[in-house]
Amino acid sequence: MAVKPKSTFSQRLRDWLRLDDASSTPQPMTEIMDIEAQGLRSIRLPETIRDRYKVLRILGRGSFGIVLLARDLMIGRLISIKLLFHRRENQEIYQQFLQEARIAGQIEHPNIITIYDVHEDRRSACIIMEYLPGGNLGTILDLDGPLDEESALGYMVGIVDGLRAAHQMGVIHRDIKPPNILFDQNGNPVISDFGVAHLPLESGGKLSANSGSDEILRVVGTPEYMAPEQMVFGATIDGRADLYSAGLLFYEMLAGRRLFNFGRVRNIEEIARQVQKLNPSEIAEFPPEISPGVRDIIVKLIDKSPANRYPDARSLLTALETEREAMRSLAVAEPISLNSESATTRQEMYQDILRLFLVDGVISPPERRGLAKRAERLGVSLDIARDLEEEIRRELGLPLLHGLVEYESMAERLLSDRDFSESDKQALARLARQFNIPAREQRKIQDRVMLKFHMNES
Repeated sequence: MAVKPKSTFSQRLRDWLRLDDASSTPQPMTEIMDIEAQGLRSIRLPETIRDRYKVLRILGRGSFGIVLLARDLMIGRLISIKLLFHRRENQEIYQQFLQEARIAGQIEHPNIITIYDVHEDRRSACIIMEYLPGGNLGTILDLDGPLDEESALGYMVGIVDGLRAAHQMGVIHRDIKPPNILFDQNGNPVISDFGVAHLPLESGGKLSANSGSDEILRVVGTPEYMAPEQMVFGATIDGRADLYSAGLLFYEMLAGRRLFNFGRVRNIEEIARQVQKLNPSEIAEFPPEISPGVRDIIVKLIDKSPANRYPDARSLLTALETEREAMRSLAVAEPISLNSESATTRQEMYQDILRLFLVDGVISPPERRGLAKRAERLGVSLDIARDLEEEIRRELGLPLLHGLVEYESMAERLLSDRDFSESDKQALARLARQFNIPAREQRKIQDRVMLKFHMNES
């Protein structure tokens, strides 16, 4: 009998990071690949930089190229290299590739990816850009979504400020979506991938660096995040299309799911017909704890008519900052207003909040941080908050906190050798049964453990 080859650590990690809902379209994710398995030594950089950069590993790959993590041997910093293969075989892709460097390279802003240089030879071309080790928003939502309101607002402020800088130069991104929002080492969002961006005619430029009249006939972007006007051949778009996409992004951060999911339908006319039939604000289902001000912002952003949205990124940024300040003021004022309430009443209020957070049976790390802040505002100590959560978990028939902690500790111990053996699976399964931990929560814990190991290795 043939022996089944043992799966590698990266293969198992990719399996564990798959979405639970097989019917949904998964977010494009950065691949974690084995250097040997992917033939890293066969990758050839342009001749002009071959001696300066040492390639460390593959970050991801697509149909026309690959993204590499490398070290600049001259100054020692880590950088990303986006390498385009066979550049002479597809001039259109080549021009689009260079366009990304030209556009992003002209925008200096902390929320826009930094382009350092472009190199090419007869066989290939590459963009040298900053390395952002914090992953992308798609992965974060898969692992920790939905986000608490404060975190989502913070991310949106950074994203919209980056869009403001781009729009000031007349640049329309056209593909704002979770995988294109990367994070630096401090957790700040950075807009990347300007490959399909353009300068609109009304801004005084061409539609794109490589465009002729044919560009007017194009529809580009990701259907689930495209504004309705982007789906119309020949339509003129402006920065409000990016704001619509940002609104869908904001909704997804808070709701934990996309507003639209077209599955395998990729005919743009059919998708456009579906979008026109739907009223986004009517099908949007907001978590009950989301503030009315944030709901109003999202509803305005995802209006099908550009005229009904915010006129520009600066106006949206003002609205977001206003909502953020209101939240901060509430955090300061809330303990004072609660002085008249008894400790019992405040604890009961916290229990009501817990019931909302536990409606799906799982509290993600961002939600856990949000709960801690709410406990602080209500004057409930962390020890009491823990006891109250245990009570609610017993009431709802959910696994208790001490069981989850013990399961995660065992998972870290068993998976620390990167060998998830059959005996390891059985041991974790027994512990899960003992503490009544559902399969979904088990996968979440395993995801966090394995991702932590991977980040430590990186």
